Amino acid sequence: MGGHHRSRRMKEGRKRLFVGIPVPAAVRKQVNAWQSMYKQRLPVRWIAPENLHVTVVPPWDESNLSVPLKRFNKLGPAYAPFEIDFHTVLFGPKPKRPRLI
Repeated sequence: MGGHHRSRRMKEGRKRLFVGIPVPAAVRKQVNAWQSMYKQRLPVRWIAPENLHVTVVPPWDESNLSVPLKRFNKLGPAYAPFEIDFHTVLFGPKPKRPRLI
């Protein structure tokens, strides 16, 4: 739900990748309601509700996309659906300079 400004430049030909799990529509609806209450009061860059996700593997730069894509495609069938319960909203990585919620 937050964004960040990257100060370093990515080398040409490299892509910024991360692994995220999209959230169900019911969760997006709840987050959107929460977001509308706090949007004007929190100094973060909000992402569009349709892009809401839980980041599982943080971002990294990659020049050869086929290698991680092959690995992730092999993993997909090995995992069953699961539930995550959220009880607290935290700001990070630094609470005084939040980029993520």
